Amino acid sequence: MLTELWEEDPTDGEVVARLVTVLLRQGRRQEARRCSRDWRRLLARSGDSLDAQRAQAIEQALCAAEPTACQPSAGSRPAGPLPGFPSGH
Repeated sequence: MLTELWEEDPTDGEVVARLVTVLLRQGRRQEARRCSRDWRRLLARSGDSLDAQRAQAIEQALCAAEPTACQPSAGSRPAGPLPGFPSGH
């Protein structure tokens, strides 16, 4: 049923959030992540604004299901300025 609702209006953030939740419960993480990614891309292409609250809830659900995918790698750190370029510009 959620898939049908999503096909009717793929920009509906509530439907996407529920669909992602169901997919994650079923262990279908890649499909859940793809659904979220497609939703964001569609909104960007159509010029519709992103529902920040829904987007955050979806991202939190995805991170809860795949904590390692949302954490920076052990060796990562903020990048410094490029050599020859002053910092802060």
